[in-house]
Amino acid sequence: MVRRLFERSAPGLQRRRLELNLERIASALRGAVTDQLRNGSHPLAIPRIAGAHAGSFAQASWRPNANRTQTALLNGTSSLALGVLINLYHEFRR
Repeated sequence: MVRRLFERSAPGLQRRRLELNLERIASALRGAVTDQLRNGSHPLAIPRIAGAHAGSFAQASWRPNANRTQTALLNGTSSLALGVLINLYHEFRR
């Protein structure tokens, strides 16, 4: 009897775990490009995004290649993507 109850509830538990994992992934993604304020809102983190790309443009301006803009945009976006990976690590480490 206990086994039947467990078997019936297992798909629900798996679905809930999946929903929780998706929520955690969404939180990690959102945290990379937004700031959480005290009132619970999540506005776009313009200083973080601008800072990542400004630093990349500063670094790319010293490069001898002709396509500095593409390099700077790629590096700035890579910096934000690294933030997502770090957030994912911290989300699932708990």
